[in-house]
Amino acid sequence: MTLNVYNKDLELMGVIDEYNEIVWTNSYNSLGNVVLDCIGSKNNLELLKMGNILSKPKTSEAMIITSYENNYSNDTGLNLKIEGNSLSNILSYRINTQILNYNNRDLKYIVFDIISKNAIETIDKRKISKLNLLDDSNIYPILDTYQNSYDSLLDVVTSLCSAYEIGFKIDLNYKDKRFDFSLYKGLDLTGSDGLVLFGDEYDNIKNTEYFESDIQYKNTALVGGQGDGVDRQLVMIDAELFDLDRREVFIDARDITNVKDSENDMVMSDEEYIELLNQRGKQRLEEFKIVQTFNSDIDQNSKNFIYGKDYNLGDIVLIRNNRGLMKKRICSMTEIYNNQTQINISFGNDFNYNL
Repeated sequence: MTLNVYNKDLELMGVIDEYNEIVWTNSYNSLGNVVLDCIGSKNNLELLKMGNILSKPKTSEAMIITSYENNYSNDTGLNLKIEGNSLSNILSYRINTQILNYNNRDLKYIVFDIISKNAIETIDKRKISKLNLLDDSNIYPILDTYQNSYDSLLDVVTSLCSAYEIGFKIDLNYKDKRFDFSLYKGLDLTGSDGLVLFGDEYDNIKNTEYFESDIQYKNTALVGGQGDGVDRQLVMIDAELFDLDRREVFIDARDITNVKDSENDMVMSDEEYIELLNQRGKQRLEEFKIVQTFNSDIDQNSKNFIYGKDYNLGDIVLIRNNRGLMKKRICSMTEIYNNQTQINISFGNDFNYNL
């Protein structure tokens, strides 16, 4: 495989074809990353600069270079280690500078509106000129109420999409010289819409690894909003569990205000504010789930299911192993290129139950 290199104006600068290894990881609802190990040739030194963009040919997948390291030894000469993040990282370049309130809006509307107000439909010096929002026909969850202020756009998107199992990405549109942001939903390939099944008996996975941890698991939250001391507004998100089954956490939500419209000095009712705190508590508890992951290398010689054709990042598939039959979402895909090609799948802890 080769890598195309673009500058920040999306002008093609050249091609990387001399390297020792490329490790390219795409993630469903978090940042992807790339690690490139290569020799310090004249071509590589000229192209591999901070802020330049690496892209896989004939795809819209791209990563921004965020780390550069070179090492010299008498034995191997000059070597480079380049790291980068997926294009979604540009959302971390902007914050939400307003207090924004939403009622009975779907997740896509909220995400698009916050991005638009802070990176597209804003003053010139805050605009990300090539950022474009791509619509789709999917149906997204409705949020009864949601408020955000001063978070980075990446944190907004990541927290909402993780809580509601939605994927997000920014594609490199090199033809129109745009960064195309979109939301998407993985397919359920465990029933009528299709069936993808992984397991040793199907000769399509190898070198499997299972990990489970509850060290950070919490199921009950005390959410603290506005006010100080005894006057602080508190809401309990209670799992109705007892004894050792109950695990509590405090969530600081002081950033949530009861301001509905700052320009007209309008404030929300106590009921509306409490609902915002409830929403924040439920959303944050999603970050404290029991971690259960399953990683596996895909057998490249197997042709029964092919990545990119039969299944994709974010899809829900079946896995049969010594723990039984499990229903899992593909949360990341890692492609490794050296003297051979290897694909590793990381299955997230969603839908982790025996069928």
